[in-house]
Amino acid sequence: MKIYKLNFSQLFKFYKLKSGYKTFSQLAHKLESKGFKYDLSLFSHWQRGSRVPKNRELLLLLIEIFAKSGAMKFQEQADTLLQSANNKKLNNAELKMLPLLLKISTPRSLEIELENFIEHEEICKKAKQINLTTNQILHKFSFVISTNTFLYLSKASKENYSSKANFLRKLIEDHQNSNLKKSLLN
Repeated sequence: MKIYKLNFSQLFKFYKLKSGYKTFSQLAHKLESKGFKYDLSLFSHWQRGSRVPKNRELLLLLIEIFAKSGAMKFQEQADTLLQSANNKKLNNAELKMLPLLLKISTPRSLEIELENFIEHEEICKKAKQINLTTNQILHKFSFVISTNTFLYLSKASKENYSSKANFLRKLIEDHQNSNLKKSLLN
């Protein structure tokens, strides 16, 4: 692949999901049927990037699983996965054991798909780093109402003492307080 340096965790997550394995236990079951038994926490370490598999036989089995599912179609993709785990590219004997892999360059469309996946993952990581108070301010209201409706609800909440009115009163106060915070921050 001609895209920037990829790490194993990004590639593992991409091919696992693209292969249709939504959970670690599904993948673990597949590996166990091929003679490899691992604790599920190991897959979590791989996906987070805190560990990388060293066993080439295991890496080749992962490539075979990904190829059989159709998630990995090209030798270049397999070589990139191996290199991300500090292994050499596929040799001729290994290529014969992986007949589903095509020996032509990976199409640019697949590279773009992987780039988009990685970019999406990075955006999600950054979003999780936003502190909770900012997140609360940004998500107080998940709907839009007109000014007239807002004024009506504000008036109604002051005239009625039911639990619904108390809820509206609290909602309006929170909205006004968040607007005040926003104006102080600007």
